[in-house]
Amino acid sequence: MDKEYFPSHYAPYKILILAALTPIHVGEGRGEGVVDLVVQKDPIFEIPKPRGTSIKGSIKNMLRNLGEKVEDILGSDPERTPTIPGKVMILDAKLLLFPVRSSQGLFNYVTSTWTIQELNSLAKIVDVELPIIDEDSKVIYATKKFKEGIIYFFNGELSYEIKIDNKVDKLAQRLKEKLRGILSPYLLSRIDYLLLANHEVFAEIVNAGLIRVARIRIDPTTKTVEEGALFYQELVPEYSVFYSYILKTPRAKQNIDNIMKKLCHQITVIGGDETVGRGLVKLGLLDVEGGDACKTEKS
Repeated sequence: MDKEYFPSHYAPYKILILAALTPIHVGEGRGEGVVDLVVQKDPIFEIPKPRGTSIKGSIKNMLRNLGEKVEDILGSDPERTPTIPGKVMILDAKLLLFPVRSSQGLFNYVTSTWTIQELNSLAKIVDVELPIIDEDSKVIYATKKFKEGIIYFFNGELSYEIKIDNKVDKLAQRLKEKLRGILSPYLLSRIDYLLLANHEVFAEIVNAGLIRVARIRIDPTTKTVEEGALFYQELVPEYSVFYSYILKTPRAKQNIDNIMKKLCHQITVIGGDETVGRGLVKLGLLDVEGGDACKTEKS
């Protein structure tokens, strides 16, 4: 960990894992293209990136429902005067694993070399050697569960050459170690079918795999669609896995650990459309050393 990277008043504290149990819509607002309501994305590769503010608000509400006083740790609500600053910083979430349909297996998880490097940027979470993939390469590296050749995604919409590399197998095993207890046994088994691409190919696959659904609004009197009430919404598919770094200040008291552990294996909602089953995520915590922060001595 490069401590010189941080201002003196912040340091890495935990890594928050968010595993999607249902499709997620953390909205950006109106889009410029065909999709009216797009999800929050990074501006370069347009990969989904739920903002820290959305995650913090969800966690704050959840901890309050559990009876915790959260203002000292997460800060007061914006409308409160005077405001109380929080003791932790929750960074924007980044997409770690994305589920895709392919011609080899029911579905596979895909990630990128840059994604893993970013995960390791503040702490060595998965300290394994990665294959060197050129920026302009269209080759995807895979575990030994695959067959070399051409792989097709989304019923042939995208296709790439894949090569087997045991470094991807080692990466898959390390990810399974970190996500055990957060993902179900079946989803953990799908990490054995891991694909590793450069970030440009990863972005191409992710954008093709986002869900776009048509939504309508019904007139309660006529029971017909209201005029101009058809719109398209973008969703991140279920089984996607995000991570977010949590930083803390020296002002954070010792009881922060006891409160933050309340997040372990909780199910909460991020984003909109909660009443139609969107945004359910399961939470997990990793230490900056890479261990499971949710484990107790008894477990």
